[in-house]
Amino acid sequence: MGRDEYIGHVAKDIESKLPVLFDLDTIYKKFALQITPTTVVLLQELERFNLLIDRMSRSLMELQR
Repeated sequence: MGRDEYIGHVAKDIESKLPVLFDLDTIYKKFALQITPTTVVLLQELERFNLLIDRMSRSLMELQR
């Protein structure tokens, strides 16, 4: 197995383990009446985590090309 094949294999493996994006609309609706400072922080972190997952997914696809 060559270097490029190995990198492609590792990238596919990592990509298959990425979680799906959080459905923020549904989560916001569940907390609609119970917004606390902790909830706000949680929602902000979920937004950031979605951005991270999306960026990782795009980077892994580019790497496989």
